[in-house]
Amino acid sequence: MKTLPEILTLDTSQEARRLWRGARDAFQDAPDSLVALCESLDLGIRAAELFAVLRLQEMKQGFPEALRMHLQSQDPRVHWYRDAMDGVPCVQFRVLLDLMSNPELDCIAMELHGGSRPSAFPCERARASARTALGFSLSGEDRDLLLLLLAYRNRIFRCIPPVEIRKEEVLVAFPALAQLVGKMNTMQAELG
Repeated sequence: MKTLPEILTLDTSQEARRLWRGARDAFQDAPDSLVALCESLDLGIRAAELFAVLRLQEMKQGFPEALRMHLQSQDPRVHWYRDAMDGVPCVQFRVLLDLMSNPELDCIAMELHGGSRPSAFPCERARASARTALGFSLSGEDRDLLLLLLAYRNRIFRCIPPVEIRKEEVLVAFPALAQLVGKMNTMQAELG
């Protein structure tokens, strides 16, 4: 039996693929298992975040300063106090959804564009850079499905129960996440 080394370093691309395999496997059991349904949400959204970050890092100079900082790779060593306090900047899925949105859609990550009432120009510029990096933009329908999945993930993993889960909503929306990950995973494969 093979044992793990004492120190492991998770590579972003490998971790994204590992998480997505776990999400896909869990989703197969999701219709009959609450644990699998929740696991598919958490693993799938994290995989999508990582795939998006990998692709967007290449074009980070076209993004606002706040986002560039969150797209930078960090020191891989875990610092017990800093990391426990969420001190390491990381980009959240909601911010990535905002970046990947079609330009005509409303802003869902105001902090990304400099405050509570962003001007249209920084938002359009950031979305144009993301579209260049990714080769696509999200439609309003796809973004709404992905936001629904994010809402469930946030309520399940970040809030105190009770949480009402409408299983069919998750099952219907999950293919939008699979399509998003598929596009980004294909891009990563093309990059080598």
